[in-house]
Amino acid sequence: MNKKTVKCEFHGEYESVESLLFGKLTWSRCPKCVDEFEDKYKAEEITPEEEILNSTLKSAKIPERFKLCTLANYKAENKGQKKALEISKKYYNNFENIKKSGSSLFYCGSYGTGKTHLAIAILADLIHTGKVSGMYTTTMRMLRDIRRSYNDKNLSEQDIIDKYVRCDLLVLDEIGVQMGTEAEKLLIYEVINGRYENYGPTILISNLSYEEMKQYMGARSIDRLKSKDGFMIVMDWESYRNK
Repeated sequence: MNKKTVKCEFHGEYESVESLLFGKLTWSRCPKCVDEFEDKYKAEEITPEEEILNSTLKSAKIPERFKLCTLANYKAENKGQKKALEISKKYYNNFENIKKSGSSLFYCGSYGTGKTHLAIAILADLIHTGKVSGMYTTTMRMLRDIRRSYNDKNLSEQDIIDKYVRCDLLVLDEIGVQMGTEAEKLLIYEVINGRYENYGPTILISNLSYEEMKQYMGARSIDRLKSKDGFMIVMDWESYRNK
């Protein structure tokens, strides 16, 4: 019987055991997560389908502030906002083809214009329809997550990079708030290139202009994203936060 030490993101390290389940070798889950699932199932009488949805939404790392964001509740009042919503809906409605092409979506523009709302709305709405599993993260958080592998004997840098490469849809926020060092650009490229090679759609959010994003991320990363017939939405109207 094979065993290994695994780190649960919620409960820390536990011993995982390999076993044969329905003819396939699989590793046991965190026992505390299993207990929590059973307690929740009994207390709330939720269906297994609802639990899978809740688990998928939880693993998507959507911040509390944005959990209720949907395409339906985005306020499109001016021409630019209506165009942004139209393109966002097009990306959402065409996602079955997007998954095959790996097309990216850029949101660029001023603070407080609804970029994160629209990006997370696409992710959350797709999760609710059962079409994808995905992840939201900031660039800084992703880089910090990759770097933590340097001090964890149970993780490798590639393990963390693969987590961001393999999810169905990655929403990468706050591009450009970092130092923009060559080391950072290389790690970002590793994720972007990995998704490019695996036809992984990526939504990127930044307060930078396209040219500034190109300078920050590096030409190689931008070329990878552009080569999939990516969409770009420039959101340059007044901030909601100033109203």
